[in-house]
This record gives sequence, structure tokens and C-alpha cells, in this order.
Amino acid sequence: MFESKEDIARFRREIMEYISHSGACAVGICNAQSLESGPPSADLTREMSSAKSTFVFEVPLDDDVIEAYMEKIDHGKYQSHYITTNIIAEGIASSTCNLVCHPEREVRRKRVKLWTQGGISIQHEDGRLEAMQGKKRIPLLQLCHKKDVAYMNKIR
Repeated sequence: MFESKEDIARFRREIMEYISHSGACAVGICNAQSLESGPPSADLTREMSSAKSTFVFEVPLDDDVIEAYMEKIDHGKYQSHYITTNIIAEGIASSTCNLVCHPEREVRRKRVKLWTQGGISIQHEDGRLEAMQGKKRIPLLQLCHKKDVAYMNKIR
């Protein structure tokens, strides 16, 4: 699949770019050693015995919703937001697997271009749909705080 270290580095950049453009506010790579003390779900060899590293990413929760939940003001809104955020994270993970698992570089390149330069549709809580193209969507999706990004950069 890869002919050189440059191919591997390019592939990593493509994947990280895709994850970032998909709505993650921070993206990194963890090796098996850094995940050793984690729960069983953090064991990379659980799904792929030869795995040595994995892509990690963060999808932010809205601070206002968390604050209302912590102050016991609005539990329902937090639950709804938490579920929606996890669905987004699962979608990013699933579509990233679709990209990673394709053996042909040209197919991966076309998919990355489509996913990073194409548009998205956002459904608001009131049911309205909003289409966003290319770079217009990035500010909307990158909602996490600088401290979260700083932490993810620190563990990369």
C-alpha cells in the first residue's frame, strides 16, 4: 500500500485533514503504548491484532448546555446534545474507516477532495436545513475551546 515513508506521512495528513474538515476540533495520533492504561476499549489490538497506532479526535460539546446541566437547570437539552455529538463522532469515525480501508491511492485522494471541499447540510433544532459549502462550514464546526486544542496538541 505504501512505497515510502513519504507515502505514509502524506496518508496521515490526508486522514487528519479529512477528520478536521468533518467537524473535529482537534485531531491526533496515539500509539498503543500511550493507551496502555486505558479501558479495554482503548486496546488497539482488540479489533486489529497488528495495530500500532490510531487516529484520535475530539468533537466538542456546547459549554452553555453543559453549564445548564451541571447547574441542574436543563438535563434534557444536555442529553439531546450529547447524543447528537456522539452520532457526529461515530459518523466521522465510520467515514474515516471507509477512507483508510481503500487500497488505491487515487480513490482515497478523490474521496478526500470530495469530503474536504464538498458541502454539508446542518439541521437546526427547529428543523431548518442549512447548506454550507467548503470553507464556510469550518467556523461553524470548530467550536471547541483553545484549552482543548492545546491539550490535544500536547498529547500528539
